[in-house]
Amino acid sequence: MCKHLQKRSVKYTALYTAESSAKKVSREGSRLSRHLLAAAPLIVNGSWFNVSYEYGGLKGPLYAYLTGVSACIVESYDRKAEPKFCPYNFTIKEGNLTKASEIFVLDGGNNTIIVQLNVSGIKTDTQPSTFDLMFKIPIKYTIDRWEILRGYLTIVNESKVIIHDREMVTRGSDPVVNLVFSYHCSAYEWFPQNMSIPGPQAIITLEGFQIQPFNTSLWHGEGFSLAQDCVPWYTTGIWMALFVIGIHLIILYFGTIMITNLTTNDRFDDPKGKPLVINSGEAS
Repeated sequence: MCKHLQKRSVKYTALYTAESSAKKVSREGSRLSRHLLAAAPLIVNGSWFNVSYEYGGLKGPLYAYLTGVSACIVESYDRKAEPKFCPYNFTIKEGNLTKASEIFVLDGGNNTIIVQLNVSGIKTDTQPSTFDLMFKIPIKYTIDRWEILRGYLTIVNESKVIIHDREMVTRGSDPVVNLVFSYHCSAYEWFPQNMSIPGPQAIITLEGFQIQPFNTSLWHGEGFSLAQDCVPWYTTGIWMALFVIGIHLIILYFGTIMITNLTTNDRFDDPKGKPLVINSGEAS
């Protein structure tokens, strides 16, 4: 075909055939949206979890990815005066997290599963003893979406339970996800729901967190599907831009009204008639 085109002096750049490329293009490499590492073979800095489950009409496997866990434990917590110093503070990342963590999927009933993250043997710089963390995240399934509900946190120091099933909530994230999407957040922060409960309070952060509890089989085991990010639709930068644009539009509106209301004098001097005399008391 190339020789035939050369004989006819036909200029061309490329030839398209019906044959497929011998090299398979990775679906991960063509993404344009924000996402974490989604394919299991590519994960090198975090913990990849693949958990099978089947409860009622809900069936796995569940995919999860996590690069680190941070926690700040204080004797009391005030939302208006967040603590700047944490007496008990720990951060687990990468290799240490892989060895010390595991995820279970439990039956929550009413089209709900409970994802339980266990991290054991945590050591801090200030305490010689170790901590164990257990965090439960209920996920509810509906017809066209799934939703992350309020979490429950338990922290044990050696054999002493510091925090037991404390209800935790997030701020500003949107945990309602399309049924075929995954959900990820670079820093997924959880705060205590009830500040008036006596005893220690804790703030935890799931770093590099991504999860997909349903419809993972649609992607033939290649990893997460397209992800919804925890960044809100209207960030501070967007509100700032809208505010400035609104001010400029208001200025333009009033300026246009002033220009359209400009009028010319209705009295002119006629060179063929008598001179136009305007008294000083008469408006021009």
